[in-house]
Amino acid sequence: LYRTQFCEHFFFSVLLAERVSPTGVDKGNLYFDELLSIGATQESLKLQLGSVPVPPFQVDLWQASAGRSDLRVEFTKGTLDGLPGGVRRFGNASAPGYLHGNLTLGSHIRFVDVKITCSGKAMGASAARFNNELTIQTSLMATTALLEVMAFPPGTPNLFTFMLNGPVNITVLTPDHASMSTEERSLYKEQTKK
Repeated sequence: LYRTQFCEHFFFSVLLAERVSPTGVDKGNLYFDELLSIGATQESLKLQLGSVPVPPFQVDLWQASAGRSDLRVEFTKGTLDGLPGGVRRFGNASAPGYLHGNLTLGSHIRFVDVKITCSGKAMGASAARFNNELTIQTSLMATTALLEVMAFPPGTPNLFTFMLNGPVNITVLTPDHASMSTEERSLYKEQTKK
Protein backbone atom coordinates (compact mmCIF):
# COMPACT_ATOMS: atom_id res chain seq x y z
CA LEU A 1 0.00 0.00 0.00
CA TYR A 2 2.62 2.53 1.05
CA ARG A 3 5.00 1.63 -1.78
CA THR A 4 2.19 2.12 -4.30
CA GLN A 5 1.40 5.55 -2.94
CA PHE A 6 5.06 6.62 -3.09
CA CYS A 7 5.98 5.33 -6.57
CA GLU A 8 4.87 8.45 -8.41
CA HIS A 9 6.86 10.68 -6.04
CA PHE A 10 9.98 8.55 -6.46
CA PHE A 11 9.85 8.57 -10.25
CA PHE A 12 9.22 12.31 -10.33
CA SER A 13 12.27 12.83 -8.11
CA VAL A 14 14.49 10.66 -10.28
CA LEU A 15 13.59 12.45 -13.50
CA LEU A 16 14.13 15.90 -12.00
CA ALA A 17 17.51 14.90 -10.60
CA GLU A 18 18.61 13.82 -14.07
CA ARG A 19 17.33 16.94 -15.77
CA VAL A 20 18.34 19.73 -13.37
CA SER A 21 21.57 18.83 -11.61
CA PRO A 22 24.81 17.46 -13.13
CA THR A 23 25.72 15.69 -9.89
CA GLY A 24 22.22 15.14 -8.60
CA VAL A 25 23.31 15.17 -4.96
CA ASP A 26 22.08 18.63 -3.94
CA LYS A 27 18.85 18.33 -5.90
CA GLY A 28 18.43 14.75 -4.71
CA ASN A 29 18.53 15.98 -1.11
CA LEU A 30 15.73 18.44 -1.81
CA TYR A 31 13.63 15.80 -3.53
CA PHE A 32 13.93 13.31 -0.68
CA ASP A 33 13.21 16.03 1.86
CA GLU A 34 10.08 16.99 -0.07
CA LEU A 35 9.06 13.37 -0.36
CA LEU A 36 9.34 12.80 3.39
CA SER A 37 8.03 16.12 4.72
CA ILE A 38 5.10 16.46 2.30
CA GLY A 39 4.36 13.01 0.90
CA ALA A 40 4.57 11.09 4.17
CA THR A 41 2.63 13.73 6.09
CA GLN A 42 -0.20 13.93 3.56
CA GLU A 43 -0.51 10.15 3.46
CA SER A 44 -0.53 9.95 7.26
CA LEU A 45 -3.14 12.66 7.71
CA LYS A 46 -5.64 11.26 5.19
CA LEU A 47 -7.45 9.52 8.04
CA GLN A 48 -7.02 12.56 10.32
CA LEU A 49 -5.69 10.15 12.93
CA GLY A 50 -1.96 10.46 12.36
CA SER A 51 -1.74 6.80 11.35
CA VAL A 52 -1.73 4.74 8.17
CA PRO A 53 -3.43 1.33 7.79
CA VAL A 54 -1.18 -1.63 7.07
CA PRO A 55 -2.61 -4.02 4.44
CA PRO A 56 -3.31 -7.67 5.41
CA PHE A 57 -0.35 -10.02 5.03
CA GLN A 58 0.74 -13.56 5.95
CA VAL A 59 3.93 -14.97 7.50
CA ASP A 60 4.95 -18.64 7.20
CA LEU A 61 7.57 -20.27 9.46
CA TRP A 62 8.96 -23.54 8.14
CA GLN A 63 9.98 -26.62 10.10
CA ALA A 64 13.11 -27.80 8.30
CA SER A 65 13.02 -31.41 9.52
CA ALA A 66 9.51 -32.08 8.22
CA GLY A 67 9.66 -29.71 5.27
CA ARG A 68 6.26 -28.25 6.01
CA SER A 69 4.79 -25.10 7.49
CA ASP A 70 4.87 -25.36 11.27
CA LEU A 71 3.24 -22.01 11.96
CA ARG A 72 1.32 -19.58 9.77
CA VAL A 73 0.24 -16.16 10.99
CA GLU A 74 -2.39 -14.21 9.08
CA PHE A 75 -2.38 -10.52 10.04
CA THR A 76 -5.65 -8.80 9.20
CA LYS A 77 -5.33 -5.51 11.12
CA GLY A 78 -2.42 -3.12 11.36
CA THR A 79 -1.43 0.53 11.78
CA LEU A 80 1.71 2.54 11.11
CA ASP A 81 2.19 5.51 13.46
CA GLY A 82 4.75 8.27 13.87
CA LEU A 83 5.35 9.16 10.22
CA PRO A 84 4.75 12.96 10.20
CA GLY A 85 7.49 13.84 12.68
CA GLY A 86 9.44 10.61 12.87
CA VAL A 87 10.85 10.23 9.34
CA ARG A 88 13.79 12.37 8.20
CA ARG A 89 16.56 12.19 5.62
CA PHE A 90 19.91 11.32 7.23
CA GLY A 91 23.03 12.28 5.29
CA ASN A 92 23.27 13.12 1.59
CA ALA A 93 21.35 11.58 -1.25
CA SER A 94 23.42 9.64 -3.77
CA ALA A 95 24.02 11.05 -7.22
CA PRO A 96 21.90 9.43 -9.96
CA GLY A 97 23.54 6.22 -11.14
CA TYR A 98 23.08 4.49 -14.48
CA LEU A 99 22.92 0.77 -15.22
CA HIS A 100 21.90 -0.45 -18.68
CA GLY A 101 19.73 2.62 -19.18
CA ASN A 102 18.22 2.47 -15.71
CA LEU A 103 18.44 5.52 -13.46
CA THR A 104 18.91 5.05 -9.69
CA LEU A 105 18.60 7.58 -6.87
CA GLY A 106 19.06 6.76 -3.18
CA SER A 107 19.18 8.32 0.27
CA HIS A 108 19.54 7.40 3.92
CA ILE A 109 16.42 7.84 6.04
CA ARG A 110 16.13 7.95 9.84
CA PHE A 111 13.08 6.75 11.78
CA VAL A 112 12.48 8.15 15.27
CA ASP A 113 9.63 6.71 17.37
CA VAL A 114 7.86 5.07 14.43
CA LYS A 115 5.61 2.16 15.46
CA ILE A 116 3.95 -0.66 13.54
CA THR A 117 1.24 -2.74 15.24
CA CYS A 118 -0.34 -5.78 13.55
CA SER A 119 -2.97 -8.19 14.90
CA GLY A 120 -4.00 -11.55 13.51
CA LYS A 121 -4.35 -15.28 14.11
CA ALA A 122 -1.80 -18.10 14.18
CA MET A 123 -2.49 -21.49 12.61
CA GLY A 124 -0.56 -24.75 12.50
CA ALA A 125 1.04 -27.20 14.91
CA SER A 126 2.86 -24.54 16.96
CA ALA A 127 -0.34 -22.53 17.45
CA ALA A 128 -1.80 -25.34 19.57
CA ARG A 129 0.50 -24.25 22.42
CA PHE A 130 -1.22 -20.90 22.93
CA ASN A 131 -4.29 -18.89 22.07
CA ASN A 132 -4.22 -18.32 18.32
CA GLU A 133 -4.81 -14.56 18.64
CA LEU A 134 -1.54 -12.69 18.17
CA THR A 135 -0.34 -9.07 18.17
CA ILE A 136 3.08 -7.89 16.95
CA GLN A 137 4.39 -4.47 18.01
CA THR A 138 7.45 -3.11 16.20
CA SER A 139 9.21 0.07 17.29
CA LEU A 140 11.90 1.94 15.32
CA MET A 141 13.97 4.24 17.54
CA ALA A 142 16.72 6.16 15.72
CA THR A 143 16.79 3.39 13.11
CA THR A 144 18.31 4.23 9.73
CA ALA A 145 17.41 2.82 6.33
CA LEU A 146 18.86 2.92 2.84
CA LEU A 147 16.12 3.96 0.44
CA GLU A 148 16.72 3.51 -3.30
CA VAL A 149 14.57 3.54 -6.41
CA MET A 150 15.54 2.45 -9.93
CA ALA A 151 13.53 3.45 -12.97
CA PHE A 152 13.77 2.92 -16.70
CA PRO A 153 12.59 6.20 -18.31
CA PRO A 154 9.88 6.87 -19.22
CA GLY A 155 8.20 3.98 -17.36
CA THR A 156 7.30 3.25 -13.77
CA PRO A 157 10.05 2.39 -11.24
CA ASN A 158 10.93 -1.28 -11.61
CA LEU A 159 13.08 -1.76 -8.51
CA PHE A 160 12.56 -0.47 -4.97
CA THR A 161 15.18 -1.16 -2.28
CA PHE A 162 14.66 -0.58 1.44
CA MET A 163 17.23 -1.86 3.98
CA LEU A 164 17.06 -1.23 7.75
CA ASN A 165 20.13 -0.73 9.93
CA GLY A 166 19.88 -0.16 13.67
CA PRO A 167 17.72 -1.08 16.67
CA VAL A 168 14.33 -2.61 15.93
CA ASN A 169 12.27 -3.65 18.96
CA ILE A 170 9.68 -6.39 18.35
CA THR A 171 7.12 -7.44 20.99
CA VAL A 172 4.78 -10.43 20.61
CA LEU A 173 1.57 -10.42 22.67
CA THR A 174 -0.71 -13.46 23.16
CA PRO A 175 -3.78 -13.65 25.46
CA ASP A 176 -3.67 -16.00 28.43
CA HIS A 177 -5.70 -19.18 28.17
CA ALA A 178 -6.11 -22.55 29.86
CA SER A 179 -4.00 -25.46 28.63
CA MET A 180 -5.63 -27.65 25.98
CA SER A 181 -6.56 -31.22 26.71
CA THR A 182 -5.33 -34.01 24.43
CA GLU A 183 -8.73 -34.16 22.72
CA GLU A 184 -8.86 -30.38 22.23
CA ARG A 185 -5.33 -30.34 20.82
CA SER A 186 -6.17 -33.10 18.31
CA LEU A 187 -9.35 -31.31 17.24
CA TYR A 188 -7.45 -28.03 16.85
CA LYS A 189 -4.82 -29.65 14.63
CA GLU A 190 -7.51 -31.16 12.43
CA GLN A 191 -9.30 -27.83 12.07
CA THR A 192 -6.14 -25.91 11.13
CA LYS A 193 -5.35 -28.37 8.34
CA LYS A 194 -8.53 -27.37 6.48
